[in-house]
Amino acid sequence: MSGLLIIEDEALLGAEISRHYRQDGWDVEWAPSLSQARKLLLDQRFDPLVVLSDMNLPDGSALDLMEAMRGQQAHAEWIFVTGYGSVPDSVRDRFEGLDDDAETRKLVAAAFAIEQVARLRHEGVNEFHFYTLNRAELTVAICHVLGVRPQATGA
Repeated sequence: MSGLLIIEDEALLGAEISRHYRQDGWDVEWAPSLSQARKLLLDQRFDPLVVLSDMNLPDGSALDLMEAMRGQQAHAEWIFVTGYGSVPDSVRDRFEGLDDDAETRKLVAAAFAIEQVARLRHEGVNEFHFYTLNRAELTVAICHVLGVRPQATGA
């Protein structure tokens, strides 16, 4: 499988996420701070397929590290997790002006989810778990784009 960098300052959470992905065959590195993540990426030349990062760490914002790494990594996808409820501007911009348009919001969300999954699949990730909060149509749409179709049943 491919490399995964986890940037998480909460020791129990970082250890559990690392254990989970190692069991799935990932080459996992865990950095409890941005400075340690920077060392892994630059000094030790760890080149992950995915960076899973807490957004706000004691030594700064993971968005700043991502910007600093731009152009220095060939293909890492960055996934941010935060308990603070903030959303990166690039995601917020996609939904700008759609507060009163639930149907368009659903379409934009589906397109965004499909884009992210397609990027990961293109980079070699072949197993996904979807948690869509009882929105089966979103899961069906993502699977359809990935080429996964329901098996035909004989009548």
